[in-house]
Amino acid sequence: MRAILDTNTLISMILTSHQSPTTMWRLLQHAMSGTFRAVLLEEVEHEFNRVVMTKPYLQRVIGQDRADRFISDLREVADLVPRIELPEWVFSRDEQDDFLIAYALIFDIDYIVTGDNDLLVLQPMMERIISPAGLLALIESRDAE
Repeated sequence: MRAILDTNTLISMILTSHQSPTTMWRLLQHAMSGTFRAVLLEEVEHEFNRVVMTKPYLQRVIGQDRADRFISDLREVADLVPRIELPEWVFSRDEQDDFLIAYALIFDIDYIVTGDNDLLVLQPMMERIISPAGLLALIESRDAE
């Protein structure tokens, strides 16, 4: 199973990476152990770095060194997808989220893991969109079988 981790998911993961047993901590452990293949899009990595470095709270709590280590560790276990030229498709309420859906469709990625309500409202039409808690429940139910 492969899953794109969007920016808000990555930020939640790094913020709670030391707080076991939160949902995000457990999901990060599953990604690091290979229970599922995290997919890191180049565009998401750039957005993650931009958000961490432009939000004063995140600068203070995370900082550049920790952000760099986190991404480096994630790159070790993730499928890395470089930026590609995408068709101009419209899927979501926020057109800046459309690239996530396009990558999932083009690269046949199973899930987009997000906490973004502009994407989550599309769940009834697109089963690929899932919350972090939803993916964790799916992983742990498969582990229990």
